[in-house]
Amino acid sequence: MNPSELYTRKALEPGGVFSIEKNYDENYIFVPLQFAEDLLNYGNKRTSLEIQTTANADLKSVQKKIAQVTGDNFNVLTNEEQHQDLYRLLKIEKLFTFVALTLLILVASINIFFSLMMLALDKKKDISILFAMGGHTNLIRNIFLSEGTLIAFVGATTGLLLGGSICWLQDTFGLVGMGMENAIVSSYPVKMKMIDFLLTSLVIVSITILVFFYPARWRTLIFHPISIELN
Repeated sequence: MNPSELYTRKALEPGGVFSIEKNYDENYIFVPLQFAEDLLNYGNKRTSLEIQTTANADLKSVQKKIAQVTGDNFNVLTNEEQHQDLYRLLKIEKLFTFVALTLLILVASINIFFSLMMLALDKKKDISILFAMGGHTNLIRNIFLSEGTLIAFVGATTGLLLGGSICWLQDTFGLVGMGMENAIVSSYPVKMKMIDFLLTSLVIVSITILVFFYPARWRTLIFHPISIELN
């Protein structure tokens, strides 16, 4: 009949106070293992176990081996699988950043487009001389396509090297901090993946090639040679 007797109580003297993040501060208390066993009447039972792997360990391989040992009655989850909502949010943020980058590249490519169009008008006499010397349409097109390709690859290589250098500096020296005194990590964590570099390179090169392909084709249409036969 006494509501206070519905709960098991044990006294414990606080040994310290921690402050990490609001979600952790309001929901977690660290107590000795023996204290938790007696309070919850768990004995040797455990609700979960956390396993820390080495830095170079293959998480999928470790997960598979643990699952073989524990059987089907236990869930073996990686850190990413345990925090699916957080990682899903990060992936969405990464996707929007990638879309914003693509739009910026499209805007920058407009400048390349008009530069190549102006170059076509500026080099009118030179193109006519090449045609007069026997140059074919494909030769003229390939010259300007090579120019556009050079612009694309130089820009992509320079940008990727600069971006990779900034990420390395952030990971090594922590240029940008978290802005919280009690954060687990002092600076924003970054992780470079080869697939990100490859996708970014593909987008940059593809957009640039599509932009300057029309000006290159337009030049050859304007300066198409006319053959004259003399009897």
